[in-house]
Amino acid sequence: MQKRTLFALLAVLAAACSPAAGAARPTPDPASSAGRGAQLFSGTGRCASCHALTAGTIIVGPPLAGVASRAGTRVPGMPAEIYLEESILHPNDFLVPGFEMAQMDSTLAKSLTTTDVADLVAFMQTLQ
Repeated sequence: MQKRTLFALLAVLAAACSPAAGAARPTPDPASSAGRGAQLFSGTGRCASCHALTAGTIIVGPPLAGVASRAGTRVPGMPAEIYLEESILHPNDFLVPGFEMAQMDSTLAKSLTTTDVADLVAFMQTLQ
């Protein structure tokens, strides 16, 4: 009986930690640009330490669930890809309402390669 209780508890916890229904999280091919960006997001890029991928979850910075849909509407005339790239390289240029200037590391431009940035942008463009 204890095993059943433990498994039931684990199932409840897994469901609670999963994205909301209908908010499927992409699983890009690890060899693709988006896949490398996903790995960078949660690994050496440090992005996941501040940005959640679940809507409504705030760690430090704005959650990135749905960022692919919003990015193209944030600055009139600016394509989503450019907005995302600029937001990584110059985080204080386009602040999300409710978040303060200088919350995001502004030295990322020095530590990320152009390929890293392109991969992160490709990943974020999968976050519908």
